[in-house]
Amino acid sequence: MNQRKGDADEMARLERDTIENSRKQVAGLLQRPDQLERVEQLKKRYIRKKAAADAHLKNAVQSQLDGVKTGLNQLRSCLVDINVVRNNLEDIHTTYYSVSGLKDKLLNLSQESTKHYQLSSAVGSLKHIANVPEHVTSTMKVIEEGRLLEAHRQLADLEGSRDQLLLEVHRQMQKSEYDPKYENDAKMLQGYFAKVHTLSEQLGKQLWLILGRALASVRKEPTVVVAALRIIERECRLDDQWKQRYEDYGFMPADRPKKWREKAINVLHDSVANRLEGCQLEERDQHRMWLVRHLEIIRRLTIDDLKLVKSFCEPCFPPTYDIVRTYVKLYHTAISQHLLQVIEQGLEGNEIVTLLGWINIYYSDEFMGHRGLQIQKGYLGDLLSVDDIESLQSRYLQTLRSNVTEYMSNSMTTDKKDWFSENEPESDGKGFYFTQLPSLLFQIVEQNMQVAQIVGLEVVHKVLDLVLSEISNFANIYRDELRKYKESHLKDRSQPRYYIQYMIANINNCDKLGELTQQLKTKYTEETAPADRLYGSRDRDRYTTINSQYIQVAEHGCIYLKEEVFLDLGEFINNLLTRKWLDTETDVDTICVTVEDYQHDFIHLCVTKFHRLMQMIYEQIIVSYLRQLLSPSRKISFNTNNPDEQRQAAEKIMSESEQIAKTFEQLVPGMAVPREYQSVLPDLAEILKMGDTALMPLELSKILKDYPDAKSDQLISLLQLRADTSRSEAQQLVTDTMADRGAVSVKKSILSRV
Repeated sequence: MNQRKGDADEMARLERDTIENSRKQVAGLLQRPDQLERVEQLKKRYIRKKAAADAHLKNAVQSQLDGVKTGLNQLRSCLVDINVVRNNLEDIHTTYYSVSGLKDKLLNLSQESTKHYQLSSAVGSLKHIANVPEHVTSTMKVIEEGRLLEAHRQLADLEGSRDQLLLEVHRQMQKSEYDPKYENDAKMLQGYFAKVHTLSEQLGKQLWLILGRALASVRKEPTVVVAALRIIERECRLDDQWKQRYEDYGFMPADRPKKWREKAINVLHDSVANRLEGCQLEERDQHRMWLVRHLEIIRRLTIDDLKLVKSFCEPCFPPTYDIVRTYVKLYHTAISQHLLQVIEQGLEGNEIVTLLGWINIYYSDEFMGHRGLQIQKGYLGDLLSVDDIESLQSRYLQTLRSNVTEYMSNSMTTDKKDWFSENEPESDGKGFYFTQLPSLLFQIVEQNMQVAQIVGLEVVHKVLDLVLSEISNFANIYRDELRKYKESHLKDRSQPRYYIQYMIANINNCDKLGELTQQLKTKYTEETAPADRLYGSRDRDRYTTINSQYIQVAEHGCIYLKEEVFLDLGEFINNLLTRKWLDTETDVDTICVTVEDYQHDFIHLCVTKFHRLMQMIYEQIIVSYLRQLLSPSRKISFNTNNPDEQRQAAEKIMSESEQIAKTFEQLVPGMAVPREYQSVLPDLAEILKMGDTALMPLELSKILKDYPDAKSDQLISLLQLRADTSRSEAQQLVTDTMADRGAVSVKKSILSRV
């Protein structure tokens, strides 16, 4: 009652809402007087909408009613079916109870039936049992004649008779709780049929022989291979049948399961392994390329055999063998095992590279990826384990390191012989001296890098790392050899005859070695992968480090040449700022002429090293001049009665400084020399040239400003050259000036080298 009342209230509410919504819609449509003309049109439109809605509603209600009617009819049909099933079950139940005693009544009949079955089986087998020796002889003859299918049929009959009799004996033993009589019967039967097992083994040998030569005979005699496979499949089915009987009776013949399919796969594996073993035609002592030839024969044989399998074996073998994939796996496994045997026997030198390179092409178009095979790596996996590959690579790298070290040492020894020869070194098209050392070193480097590319990208990186390490180590060896070369020359400066020329050639060699090292970076690092991925920040700077090492070796060479020059200049430099120097004009002239003479040899240096050496010589001349000028143990003193002598010395210093600078400008146009090297002598000479000592503090302040690292001892020594300044006055003047200059700059000038 309450529900009906609630429904009525809900309907009333919905009706009110509908009227209210309709009123709002009409008010919205008729807001202006001119819209009244459309009342009739709006009314018809809403009537059409209402009629359409009513039609949809009627169709929906009718559809629902039809569905309900159909459902009711189906329920009635189900009720009838349920009643029929219930009645049938009651009839079955009644019938089942009516025959409950029938089993006991027919027990004797069941026992007689079992005995009859056993006796009939025994009678059926008597013929076979009596003729077993004859059948064994006949079957053996058929096997020897090669009629394998017929032989297997006869063997199957013999095995069937034997196994059936043994099964019956086993069942009787179970019923009699293992009566010893039945055990003796079983042993007697096994002895009687003993030769049947021999027949089975003999037939198996024939089958394994055929399968072992399957690749050779499948093209010419496919029927023989098919016959062998049919026999194997029959035996597999018999194995399955006896497995089922074992579950039912608990009995399995002694030679079951034979597992001939598994044996067949093993035979195929052995045949593949034997084919690979037979590919080795030579030993190491017979031919130095024995491994290359052996691996190439394996590659060709594998490709040809697998093509043969796809074309001829696949139609002959049952699908369960998946013979193409099986043979691919067999060859993959056999090759892997064979390679391990080769590795265990020991590999020497480039044999490791040959093997690694061969492994690298295993999945390429030249081998397993051949268009006739198209075998993917993911299907088979790696040919050798990661540990085996890394072990090979480690042995290869150890041998390579030893060879490279020895080769570099021998190259150094060979090149050193030229240093002491009576012939000048060779020169290139630009006139720069050089020896064959860089070419010899990078010849072996390039050869080994090319070999590493054959092996694989990973080995390229490892070999590159090794080569860079050896090149870096060689820089130290090179520096020591140049030092020994210089020491040998100093014992007798007339020997070697072309000491300077070969030192120049070696400096140029260092430049070439640095250049060739950078080429390695371009060729084998930047082309293979980004340096950020290949190497860390330390290794990215490795090329720069090696280049710096050879720059340092070249720097030592330049120092040795500079020292050679100053061995000739020493006497004339020692004459500077002496009474002899003041009275003559020859010392600096001789220095300039000597430098010019050496310059004729030095122009055979590459440009950067030539500029560097000449700069070092120029700077050393200026520094040596300064040492003579600022040395407390100076060898000149000016006459106090002749003030022009001091001024003359100052002007001579200025003149010689300009003369030295012009000489080097002519010899080395564009040479970069710090300005202070050109101005320091004139600046210091002004101290001597000044006539009025009142301006001396100002001049000293200028010196200290331009050369903030000037030491008080140097300035005191310079002032003491003046005839009118005592040591105490010089000390006081320098002390006062240095006290007034304020903060001292950390800038280093040429005076720090004096």
